Amino acid sequence: MAVADSIQRYPLLRLLVAYLLGIGIAHVVYPLVDCKLLAFVSMLIALSMLVILAVCVVRSKGTQVAFGVWASLFFVSIGTIGYIHERHVSAFEWSPTKMIYEARVLDMPRNRERSVLCEVNVEAVCDSAVWQRVHRKVYAYMSPLDSTDVLKPGDMILFNASVRPPRNFSDDLTFDYAAYLSMQGVAGTVYLPKGTWVKTGASHTMRGRLLSLRQRLIQQHMYPMFDSETLGVLAAFTLGEKRMLTDEVRAAYIDAGAAHAL
Repeated sequence: MAVADSIQRYPLLRLLVAYLLGIGIAHVVYPLVDCKLLAFVSMLIALSMLVILAVCVVRSKGTQVAFGVWASLFFVSIGTIGYIHERHVSAFEWSPTKMIYEARVLDMPRNRERSVLCEVNVEAVCDSAVWQRVHRKVYAYMSPLDSTDVLKPGDMILFNASVRPPRNFSDDLTFDYAAYLSMQGVAGTVYLPKGTWVKTGASHTMRGRLLSLRQRLIQQHMYPMFDSETLGVLAAFTLGEKRMLTDEVRAAYIDAGAAHAL
């Protein structure tokens, strides 16, 4: 009852529910129908609802209910289109053999238990001495980096390896890791031990500059002043850097019902 009252009280929440409903519908229907057909139908519905919304605005008398219905259907269509787009971006047929790829580092590498996770955008692949455009996001798992292998956003690398589509690494069916990566727009994963990649230069994009600036702010101005736990919370709230949060802090915010604040 409280949920229904909240939806009635806050119209934007109603549209958010419609948007999430569109994502849910697309998630169920996507494997069963052709994605191009689903995208076309969704775009047709979205355009139709947009026209009807415009008519409802012009003829505002007695059309509040109709306006709400058409607006909800419009956001359902938008949610469906967004889901299809993300799944399409993450779909790519990688070569089963090792190839030479050119990639751009998207974010600061993250230390894992036995490796370093580097989020890269594969720009191109060399096939029979011909470079072909790829433009897909890939998770590169590298051997631990030393001081001579420092990577930062915007750096360009070449690597010789076999990229694989996202897949589950265990028989645990409680979490579909492959589907999770696909929803994040990740089209593949690759393991890069030492000697399989080399840094070739840097591409100075606006995203890379901003991420490098964020890292310098943390390292030079915040790191010397705060302990690790306080620094993690402060960096998450002020700079959007959540990788420094400890498991204990995350659990505390989840238990308090304030995880969305992070």
